Amino acid sequence: QHEIDHLDGVLFIDRLTTYKRRALLKKWKKSQKEEAKG
Repeated sequence: QHEIDHLDGVLFIDRLTTYKRRALLKKWKKSQKEEAKG
C-alpha cells in the first residue's frame, strides 16, 4: 500500500482521521512560529 500511495500522490496525513490531522497541523504550525522567532 505504501508504494501505491507514492504513485497516487497520497501523503500519510491524507490517511489520518480529521481529529489527528488537526492536532498534527496545530503542532506543526506552532513549531513553524517558534522556528521563525529564532
